[in-house]
Amino acid sequence: MIPRTFHFVFGLKPQTEPFHLMYYLCLASCLAVERPDSVVLHYEHEPWGPWWDRIRPALQL
Repeated sequence: MIPRTFHFVFGLKPQTEPFHLMYYLCLASCLAVERPDSVVLHYEHEPWGPWWDRIRPALQL
């Protein structure tokens, strides 16, 4: 069986502003609609900001 894991790539360069609401909504909608076993976020520079703090616990980094 194929695992229900979704992969996202973010933070390939350092952020100059907080994690945007649009990115939060993309991840939150994936979690709500697809109900995956896991959502993996691949990054080089970890995002920051209030929207990031809200979604981070639901992701596998």
